[in-house]
Amino acid sequence: MRLAITVVASFGAACGARTGLEASDTSDADDEVCNGLDDDGDGRIDEDVPSQACGTGACAREAPGCTDGDVPPCEPGSPSPETCNGIDDDCDGSIDEGLGFGPRGEPIAIRIDEGETGDCTSCRWAAETSLFYGGNGFVAVWRLGFDGMQPMPNTFSRAIDLDGTPRATARVLWDPPVSQGFRMAPTSGGRAVLAFCLRDVADDVPSSAFLDADGALLEGPTERSPRLDTCGGQVPDVVWTGRRHLFSWVHDHEGPALEVADEEGRSLSFEVLDRDRVDGGIRLSNSGGRVLQVFVQRPEPAAADLVLRTLDDEGNLLGEAMARPEVGRAVLPVVAPATPGWLVLAENDVAPGIFALRIDEEGDIVSGPTLLDESRTYANDLYDLEPRPGGGFYFVATVYDVPYEYYVFVATLDDEGRIEEEWATEPFSPDGKEGWIASPDLVAVGGSVFLLYKGLAPNSEPNRIWLREFGCTP
Repeated sequence: MRLAITVVASFGAACGARTGLEASDTSDADDEVCNGLDDDGDGRIDEDVPSQACGTGACAREAPGCTDGDVPPCEPGSPSPETCNGIDDDCDGSIDEGLGFGPRGEPIAIRIDEGETGDCTSCRWAAETSLFYGGNGFVAVWRLGFDGMQPMPNTFSRAIDLDGTPRATARVLWDPPVSQGFRMAPTSGGRAVLAFCLRDVADDVPSSAFLDADGALLEGPTERSPRLDTCGGQVPDVVWTGRRHLFSWVHDHEGPALEVADEEGRSLSFEVLDRDRVDGGIRLSNSGGRVLQVFVQRPEPAAADLVLRTLDDEGNLLGEAMARPEVGRAVLPVVAPATPGWLVLAENDVAPGIFALRIDEEGDIVSGPTLLDESRTYANDLYDLEPRPGGGFYFVATVYDVPYEYYVFVATLDDEGRIEEEWATEPFSPDGKEGWIASPDLVAVGGSVFLLYKGLAPNSEPNRIWLREFGCTP
């Protein structure tokens, strides 16, 4: 075998070695392909040729990448009628489509009355909530109101099984109180990274922490850089790109802030964008290693521009686009990754409906702003958007179509943001405590989407936090 390789190398053939060099010198070697030859000159034939994949959903199959010098065929499986099982049975890229949509069982209480932070009107109220899927279950995080003159620990987490049942008691995460939060994102090593505003004496400071898959604190809370920055009245956002953590918030006096940090959350760079009159918070979304940063800029009181900044996986700016509806005013955007690119939804601030924009992976606007769902008025920022496995999205929102009669709907959306199927609550009064789905957070797992939210309660009484599963309902 050594003689054969030497002869091939001497004639400058398959492995690309120069005349007079040993066959082990593969500096000019070709990549190995399936052809019955030793392309890379390492003495082996057709090694490490990757396997093939074909088909989608239940039809997905694998085949060897090479057999006896030839690429064997890869035959997808046969589709079958779609059933409600969290699988793409008909192999069209969508899961459980066309089977109806609604709750799968009753809501499960995640917080009943656990915890209090003193003797104040809001000291037993659960405020913002956030949900994280860690592979073998969920982690819910929330905060309670607190007395600013006598602050106490107010941040809690609870581990939840895949069926939505709590598997541990609620735990206090740390001592300093959180004034606004949370945004939570999956990061490396099965962890979750949180972004929030930490009360430090009289300031609300952008901060972060890391949790494990059971909701235990790994590191933090850490005040983001620079220390003297403030949250500007809005919750910070965070994403993990696979290389860097990106944190973004509205600087209290200057404009949108962007901080880049390493895998462990150590700050690498910080900038404040030169933008005036930023209205509302900032949203980040990771799609294939690129990040879309979205916020609203108000150049004049009657106008609002959606600013769409595309960043690479290290936080470098790749491009920027702006969008303004011809009629209406887009505010309070949410964004979710699509395939490819992103979907952005933004409330119409002056009339019924919601605006939708499709953004491609380069950050260019493919379509929109398009006004959708014009028969209903959206209530503030009580909505959330989540990508749906196989294509499309899940969406939850609080709306009203006659004054003072509200309801909440959970829906599936197509790739352009149009409603396909929805489930809605009974109407309720805005002055009442029943029916509200506040601080909603959606997380999709398989063919289901889980909704974490808080209800309302009378003054000084604890309000509950609920988790409810939605999906196909044949």
